[in-house]
Order: sequence, then structure tokens, then C-alpha cells
Amino acid sequence: VRFLKEPYSGGVGSFLLQLMIVSFLQHREREGAEFRRPLGPNLGVMLLEFLELFGNDFNHVTTGISVLNNGSLFPKGAPHRKEAFVRDGRFFLLAVENPLETTMDVGSSSFRFQMIQRSFATAHKMLLAHLTSPELQTKSFLATILPPNKEELLDRQAWLKETKQTFVPGSAKKNRDSTDGSLKRGISRSRSQGDKNSKRRRWS
Repeated sequence: VRFLKEPYSGGVGSFLLQLMIVSFLQHREREGAEFRRPLGPNLGVMLLEFLELFGNDFNHVTTGISVLNNGSLFPKGAPHRKEAFVRDGRFFLLAVENPLETTMDVGSSSFRFQMIQRSFATAHKMLLAHLTSPELQTKSFLATILPPNKEELLDRQAWLKETKQTFVPGSAKKNRDSTDGSLKRGISRSRSQGDKNSKRRRWS
């Protein structure tokens, strides 16, 4: 997943990722209002829904994203959109309107988005595998989809060594348990809503 974050290599850069997240939150909020279902700020739930949406449900071949005016979707092949959002007939690219310049496509460099989509789908399945019954035991659920590299581990060890006087024993486990609990609640909620919720989230 790490090497898919660079736009020059066809990945999703920070600005594009921000717009994807904003669009997801806009439609999530609208869905809650439409079905009169309050959606709390559960980060575990939102992570699972985001991965499911852009890994499985969102049809990026035919549909583009705009975050203007509370967010909307548009057909990439529409006459007034096609020139800006379908470059050289490459429908497989993710199309995201730049809110600062609406004729610019922020996703035009994401030529590896199909690989990114598969990575999101795989991450969603891996989290489900660790959170559904029977539960697969692991020290960290998030580390199963984004394991820290050696440099990050060394940096964290150095940071812990520097702050050992103020470090509270067990706090790391407490934070991890909180994150894992959030993800578990997300799975429980997803199960209870079943296919009805899944159909509402499908974008095409």
C-alpha cells in the first residue's frame, strides 16, 4: 500500500485522498439524514466503510466525484464532462473534480487506481477476517493492513526511550484496545444492517 501514495507513480496523492475522504463523509452524512439514522463519529466504522466503498462498491469507470455544493457524483461520459474527465479514452482513471478549478481532474494521474482499488478491497477483507468470529488473534488489527517498516519501528523505539519518564505503562495497550474495539463495533454494526445498508452505499 505504501508505494501507492505517490502521484508520479500512478498512486493517490494527499490532495486526491483528502477529496475522496470528504466525498465519502458528505455522502455518509446525507445517507444518515435520508434514512433518519444518526451516524456517530466511530473511526473504526468509517475506516471499514471507506475501504468497502472504494475497494468494492464505487464504479470509477463510469462515475466521477465532486465535493462542491455538499458533494455529488456525475457521469464521466456526459458531454460537458467528457473532455475534462476522460483523457484519451482512459475510463479506468479515477475522476475527481478540483474544487478550486472545476475543469481540472485531480485523479488524472492515478493510472494505477485499479491496483489501489484492489488494495483497499484486500485491506477490507483482512480486517473482516480478524474481526469476525472466529476471531484471528493479532497484536494490532491496523498493523495487518499497514505493517510498520524497520525505520518506523526504530523511530518509535527511540521516541519511547526519550519519553520513558512520562510514559504510562499499559497506555499503548489501552490505545490499541480502543482502536481495535472501534473496529469491532464497526463490524457488529455492519452485520446488523446487512444487505440493506450495503445497497445504500453502492455508488455507480
